[in-house]
Amino acid sequence: MLTEEIRRFECDSVILAVGESVDPDFARSSGLKLNQDGTLAVDRHTLETSRSKFYAGGDLISGASNVSNSMGFGKKAARNIDARLMGGGRWESLQAQFTYSDVLPAQPSNSRRHVVFELPAAERAEGFTETVIGLSPAEALDEAGRCLRCDIRDHH
Repeated sequence: MLTEEIRRFECDSVILAVGESVDPDFARSSGLKLNQDGTLAVDRHTLETSRSKFYAGGDLISGASNVSNSMGFGKKAARNIDARLMGGGRWESLQAQFTYSDVLPAQPSNSRRHVVFELPAAERAEGFTETVIGLSPAEALDEAGRCLRCDIRDHH
């Protein structure tokens, strides 16, 4: 099931929703209730929608947000889906356990946010070359020490 960094899961369907908004007509015709702001209505504890056994997260329920929030919604929904399908709370035994500390590192990073390199628009229009180049390994490590405080996590 695990091939290097790729995980494969057997499933009936996958709905891709990356930076998308809710299609209100599709949602209503699918039996999904919408909030006044156009987001999907969900149970805030389980993330189950108004349609039984349908879960949602990310921008669909919060509106435009960030990847950290979306990842949190995904984990919360996965935990609740697993509990429903497997009849209990086994989630903690499936995930690596971490302990977190609020103690600041002796030398926290004073770095400002790194900006990724983007190809100029004229070059983007000429082909299919990657347009946004990611951070270098050194820049990524520096970001980890600055953003989300990943540098203060101990794995057990």
